[in-house]
This record gives sequence, structure tokens and C-alpha cells, in this order.
Amino acid sequence: MAINLSHSSVADSIVVGDDESLHTVIPLPIPMIKSSTQKQLFIGNGTSLLSIENQHILNEFFGNKDQQWKLLYKASRDGFSSSDFHHHCDQKDATMTVIQSIGDTHLFGGYTSIPWTTCTGYKYDPTAFLFTLKSSSPIYYTIEPQYIDQAVLHRNDCGPCFGRGDLYISSNCNQNRNSSINFGNTYNTIAESSGKKHFTVREIEVYSILID
Repeated sequence: MAINLSHSSVADSIVVGDDESLHTVIPLPIPMIKSSTQKQLFIGNGTSLLSIENQHILNEFFGNKDQQWKLLYKASRDGFSSSDFHHHCDQKDATMTVIQSIGDTHLFGGYTSIPWTTCTGYKYDPTAFLFTLKSSSPIYYTIEPQYIDQAVLHRNDCGPCFGRGDLYISSNCNQNRNSSINFGNTYNTIAESSGKKHFTVREIEVYSILID
């Protein structure tokens, strides 16, 4: 199920990529949301993508408004290769991945409770979800029940991948347009996907859950 944070029926769209042909991905309802606190929830040296409001939105999606997260990996600092991602993120419990593409100020990404590994194969995760963060319309997409055994894809030659091509991040994703987004294969959308969109990555931040 694709869920937004309001009951508005007004449509909007998210932009991914720097090519005009890539701009419309999914129409999204406009929510009415304001964060009630200024507490920093996603912490760590180098954290820059998420505003305080977006941090609270992601925690609403996650289901725990007070959950804290620690920055594990920042691509512009740690490297954009698949080996850089796996070096910093493998075997780190549940993670939230936040991505920004070149030519776009909007953010998107996904959550999984399954620790990342280099062991090739799909992983079972009924709690996984994807999200888009646009100022007028944050929304998240839950996994289709019949595909929970294909929630995330682990491979040593790519970065974080969700579903059967719903979100794919290539190695050296800042130097090519091989990364892609194609919501609707494995995760629910509120409208038909307009097809696969390729993009170049500007930044990735991956956070691990902090457990008391």
C-alpha cells in the first residue's frame, strides 16, 4: 500500500534525474504535515541530506516517532563504489537509505530490517518499504504481500537494491546513469508507474537503527 500523511486528493509528482524525459515518475497526493519537535533523530558526522522535518517524516513511516539512527555511510565522503557501500554497511542491522540524484533536490530511498551482505540473492523482509520525500508530498510504499521474499536484493557488485528493480543503485553511481527507479514491480504505488527511470546519483546516506 502506498500511504501519504494527509487525506488530500490533490496530485503532485516526484522528479528523478536530470533529463526532461525522466521527470514524471508517480503522481502523489499533497500531505499536510508539520513536525512537532526539533529533535535531531538522524545523527552522525556528515549528515546533510535530511531536514529535521524529513527526519520526523521517516520515523512516522517507520512507526516510531522517537527512533534514532546513526550515519554509517555517506557516498561523497566514503566512496560511490559497491565495495565502499558494503564495507561500511554490511552486517549493520536495520538501515534507512536516503538518495539524491543529480538535477533533483528531492530525496527517495528505502528501509530494510535485513542487514546488507555481499551474498547474492533476494531477501525476505515484510517490514521493508520505499519512500519519496518531496516538500509537498512525502509518501511511502509498502511491499506487496506476495513479494515479501524479494523485498531487497543483495549483490557484491551494486549498492542498495530494493525489490525486483523497484530501486537499483549501481556501483560508481556518481559516474554513470545505470541506477534506476521503477516503483510498482514489488512495492505498491498509488498509480501506475510510468516505467523505469535512470539517473546519476549525487549523494547517498545510509543510517543504522540505534537500539537502546
